[in-house]
Amino acid sequence: KRSRRPPLDREIPAAGVQRGTIIGHFESRHCVLCDEQCRLLLCTTCDARRREAVTALQMRRQQLEARLDRAMQHCMRCCHAHERQIECRSLDCPHLYSRLKLQRQQQVASSHLDELLSMLDF
Repeated sequence: KRSRRPPLDREIPAAGVQRGTIIGHFESRHCVLCDEQCRLLLCTTCDARRREAVTALQMRRQQLEARLDRAMQHCMRCCHAHERQIECRSLDCPHLYSRLKLQRQQQVASSHLDELLSMLDF
């Protein structure tokens, strides 16, 4: 059964960590690239093609960074800010929530890529 949460909204599964709650016991784990069920960051199919996996995760992160940059520029124009430190408090603004979601997804994409790069032997 596939997870309904997009790969960028899921945490990285910690290897060897015992879950003490029933939610943790039944929590499903999926590959961040192909969404196949697995225990680690990548399934065996994607893990066999690590170079392509690294490239895909780098592209994903770059696309998210570009989208986040466009959202930040919009918010900076709206708030008349000259720095990337934006203090938007408008709860009616859909750009606020999309910017916050993009920030979270970009952080998750970066952590996915960092974890995969740490697994590689350079």
